[in-house]
Amino acid sequence: MANGYKTGGRKKGTPNKITSLVRESLTSYVQDILNTIDINKLEDTEKIRLALGVMQYILPKKRAIEDTTYADKPREITIQFVDANGIVKTPEQMKKEHQALSMLDTDDYGLHKDLDNIING
Repeated sequence: MANGYKTGGRKKGTPNKITSLVRESLTSYVQDILNTIDINKLEDTEKIRLALGVMQYILPKKRAIEDTTYADKPREITIQFVDANGIVKTPEQMKKEHQALSMLDTDDYGLHKDLDNIING
């Protein structure tokens, strides 16, 4: 290496000859083995194991990707408050109801329905 720069050897992207030879030999060997297997004689679980074992060499594994669709935009989240009767309430209504209910103590138990009727009509 001269002054930090690569001056010899393979160029970027050139396949390694030994790796290629090994890959070809293994591929041929595995194909020969698979050709000698009578799949009809295998149990279902053995067929599944065989398929899964071979599949990882046929199909590339998927990598997790980051969703950058909205990376430059703020996301909008909408929250709806729905009471037990299915009525949608605004945040202001919920805040008002929460304030009213927070003033109740244990002696006021059961009066919350009356208060709810007064507030919501």
